[in-house]
Amino acid sequence: MLGPAFAPLRVEANADRTDFQSPDIFRRRTSPRPQASRQRLLGRLEAAGEPDDGWYQKAFDVMRSEPVRRAFDLGRESPSWREKYGSHLFGQGLPAGPPARRGRVRLTCVYWHYEGPDDSPVWDTHQNNFQHLRKRLMPPTDQAFAALLDDLADRGLLSDTVVACMGEFGRTPKVNGHGGRDHWGGGAVDRAGRAGVRAGSVYGATDRDGGAPVDGAVRPAT
Repeated sequence: MLGPAFAPLRVEANADRTDFQSPDIFRRRTSPRPQASRQRLLGRLEAAGEPDDGWYQKAFDVMRSEPVRRAFDLGRESPSWREKYGSHLFGQGLPAGPPARRGRVRLTCVYWHYEGPDDSPVWDTHQNNFQHLRKRLMPPTDQAFAALLDDLADRGLLSDTVVACMGEFGRTPKVNGHGGRDHWGGGAVDRAGRAGVRAGSVYGATDRDGGAPVDGAVRPAT
């Protein structure tokens, strides 16, 4: 609503959706003006409020720093290493900056970029659920998730790093008329790796239809 000069920091895919563009603050041609505009706008908005104790300035300094710039540059990595994660955007996004695998940050979140198709965009498989899972969704997920765990283990980071793979809810036990599964808050399956989690552990169980938890239910804190 405030225009592109004040847009948030986003890491977008390139035109053919095979890699990521460098964030605009790192593009030498355009970075000074948008960043200065953002800081001026922030100053005006904060003028009538409480002081920020310097945290915003620290954030701008981090974004301008050379280590952060290098963290976003996957071109510095070998092609063979990138191939382990797969050519899919999710696979290339897992080690993208600032990547947890380099041990420089406390928390990193990687989401699945929108890719369509129209009948079941992203993981929202209301139609053709089984075909999309088998051919489009699970193969790159399994490859990238396994590569990340192996990578963290090779670097000695897995013992104190939790890697979680999850969505916001489950899918209906009942298949709809379009061969899809709809939104379902009654039960979901998430995966987690290491940092004290024993490999192969299973916690909790649902009923025989996968519809409701019958053991070890985990609910949002109240």
